[in-house]
Amino acid sequence: MSTPEGRRGALDPFVWVAPREASGAGLAAHVAAVLAMSREAAEDLVDFGSVHVAGRQVQDISARLRGGEEIRVYIPVSGPARRYELDPARMLAHANDLLASRNYSKAL
Repeated sequence: MSTPEGRRGALDPFVWVAPREASGAGLAAHVAAVLAMSREAAEDLVDFGSVHVAGRQVQDISARLRGGEEIRVYIPVSGPARRYELDPARMLAHANDLLASRNYSKAL
């Protein structure tokens, strides 16, 4: 299995070619194995649109590899969270005309 190139900057992707032996393997599982991360984290990256296979963005976490494709994984600086979406865990109350949310600020 070829190893991913190191990153030079925050927005540079990890790039590698999936080996022929990866034919039939799940994309998220393959990304998790190559980048030494949990499968859940790899699925989040795929779902977020951070994974490109053979030049195309793939967002299907059940996608399968054919083997031999170039894989690019862009790790978002702020992680694969959509900041514009509400986090249900932070919702305190909800009514038709009101939404109360808890804001957790991280200390720098």
